Amino acid sequence: FEGSIIAIDGSYVRCIKAGLEPDYLLTLDPHPTRVVRWFGDPDFEKNIDGDDYFLRQDLDIAFRNNSIEENNKNILLVNQHGKGKKLIICSAAPKNVVERTANVGFDTYWWVPLVDNPEKPESLTRMMVKETKLPAMNTGGTVGTAAWVFALTKLNIPTIAVVGMDLGYYAADTSHLQTQTFYSLKDKVGEENFHEYFPEFVYPSTGELFYTDPTYYWYRNNMLDLISSSDSMVYNCTGGGTLVGSGVECIEIEEFCELSN
Repeated sequence: FEGSIIAIDGSYVRCIKAGLEPDYLLTLDPHPTRVVRWFGDPDFEKNIDGDDYFLRQDLDIAFRNNSIEENNKNILLVNQHGKGKKLIICSAAPKNVVERTANVGFDTYWWVPLVDNPEKPESLTRMMVKETKLPAMNTGGTVGTAAWVFALTKLNIPTIAVVGMDLGYYAADTSHLQTQTFYSLKDKVGEENFHEYFPEFVYPSTGELFYTDPTYYWYRNNMLDLISSSDSMVYNCTGGGTLVGSGVECIEIEEFCELSN
């Protein structure tokens, strides 16, 4: 593959380990203790104290089983590979991410998340742009969608594939407890008819069943709406998930590499 590779924060270390050096790295989430983990967290033990977020759903089995040692390895990897790399960083990034990436030596490019209609006088987005003098970008609510928007609108890349954007969970072996918003959803709707809040989808090329929760369902609809409004085609090379519909073609990554080259 000879095109540009744009990694999101959560996939950066995995890319390095796979021998891929992304041309761009994009980060969005403002969470004060979790996001820095993707860059190797110098305060990892402090930040995971009392927080089972990654323990419940982490797909990296090695990290789940030996998180402190793996985090130390990730610190070294990012230190070795991050210096001078282009980081597309949201103005809402938490302080520890800003400090960590600055210490590594990333080449940073800042932007404001579009959170409402900037044409309205009372718009929060308009206020943030005015305060920071930064450009605003639609994110669709997720860092993956933001990376796609960046590729399409800022880099003007006409043929884009997404990998790892499942926006859901494997129905066969993922419990509702392992979903991202399990606790907040349970507190909101209670245990009665809890299962009704997880709509299911069949991935067309494999026939496998996936489900999503209300948050990811909203993210999915946002992505499909953005694809539709941009009049573009997205090649989904994830191999599973719920990102299926108009404007999305599900193919294997090898097929996309042949197509794009």
